[in-house]
Amino acid sequence: SGISIPLWMLIGRVAGLRALWLITAGIAMIGLISFATVDVHEAGVMQLFLVGMQAMIVGLNFVFWAMLPNTIEYGERETGLHVEGTVFGLAALLQRIAIGIATAILGWSFVSAGFVANVEQSEDTLAGMRATVVLVPLIFLALSCVAMWLNPLGRGAHRRIVRELETESG
Repeated sequence: SGISIPLWMLIGRVAGLRALWLITAGIAMIGLISFATVDVHEAGVMQLFLVGMQAMIVGLNFVFWAMLPNTIEYGERETGLHVEGTVFGLAALLQRIAIGIATAILGWSFVSAGFVANVEQSEDTLAGMRATVVLVPLIFLALSCVAMWLNPLGRGAHRRIVRELETESG
């Protein structure tokens, strides 16, 4: 994770944050599809996959927190209100809620696939668990890409908004 952050910063600087989101989510989606199609039985290969997915998650988190200030200034320009504390607090709260919902979805899906703790799982159960681990994130990554594509804050928008706000206040 720590090694990937400077890489994400560099790519974000060159390509822009929206492009970085789409790149990172796209690579994560390819990783998930690979996981669905390749039956991994070796710990080293699985660890490599998990490290790669963690690097993608770090990339998405980097973009999320880097773009959050953009929304604050955008909101200030649109409404006249600067609600920095509220936005950051709400973002952190929604992240925690999302983690809880994701955990519940995972648990319910595993149970519906027939998972029983501390027992060797059947092939059908393993297939159901694999489907959950792949399909749910794929769906939400795809939805996030659509949302990012529709995001009105393209490259350079934050700089322009800050300049506008400085001009209005100055």
